[in-house]
Amino acid sequence: MTIPSRKLIFGPVPSKRLGRSLGVDLLPKKTCNLDCLYCELGPTKTYTYKPGSFELTEQVKRELKTVLPAKELEFDALTFTASGEPTLNASIKELISLAKDLTDKPVTVLTNATLLSDRQVRKAISQADIILPSLDSVVPEHFRQINRPHPSVMLEAIIDGIASLREEFQGTIWLEVLLVKGINDTEEDLSGLLQVLPRLAPDKVQLGTVSRPPAYAQAQPVSADRLSFFSSAVGEKAEVSMAFSPKTSGSIENQTKKMQLARRIMDMLERRPMTAQEVADIIELPIALIADELDMLANNSLIYTRQFSMKDFYFVKTKRFEDK
Repeated sequence: MTIPSRKLIFGPVPSKRLGRSLGVDLLPKKTCNLDCLYCELGPTKTYTYKPGSFELTEQVKRELKTVLPAKELEFDALTFTASGEPTLNASIKELISLAKDLTDKPVTVLTNATLLSDRQVRKAISQADIILPSLDSVVPEHFRQINRPHPSVMLEAIIDGIASLREEFQGTIWLEVLLVKGINDTEEDLSGLLQVLPRLAPDKVQLGTVSRPPAYAQAQPVSADRLSFFSSAVGEKAEVSMAFSPKTSGSIENQTKKMQLARRIMDMLERRPMTAQEVADIIELPIALIADELDMLANNSLIYTRQFSMKDFYFVKTKRFEDK
């Protein structure tokens, strides 16, 4: 079976935070300055610290100009993300500006916050409506254990960068904290988080845990009670990330005319593993039809399954996911 070429604008895909998120991938492969235990993209193979130029930038521009004006495309937010850390693409400022010209939907940026200590990087993403920086732990040992940073990445610089972003950025900041059982779910981690929150002043604190097959087996989810405990301590700004629930129902007939269903599913699974029900929810087609399509892809050796938390997750069959 032949699948059409990979798209850099993908989805919409289900997002616990943003609803239907139309993703914009700014990197050609897993490229990052962290190697997080829980990363759903698998281990980091290409470590880099400084932003650079990528040939795919022109393709991103073409796809933005083609996809965003399509009136039949329904999504809740346009999200700049990447197969790694999106701020490593030095053209992110130009691409956000183009997107803002083409859509009135919220433009969001997901970032691990490692480069926010750089004023130019903060300026580059300041046109976005929502920025979601991550800060999994303020305890140095736990930060290193979970996020496995490049030697150039310093925890203090991350905290300073988020604080500087808050001073300069007029939009919305949702701080993301992902808890891993037995590592950053301690009283020490909670106390440290509470100490820095007044300085960072996020609009929300998004608390979550491992919910998909992680890059490394030691990344295991915390209990719902532990999440609730952290949430209660953080207070009114806390929001526990729950499973995605479709906001509307309907047909994607017009969208599937433009992108073959198999390619769309492959694009979704390439960015994150999903269950059959999640795929069906976001594409808004019957689960039986999606299950048949997934079976067909598996029979053609294009995808495979792994079980996590008693659920079957589908992966694209690439070296990126298999080398663990």
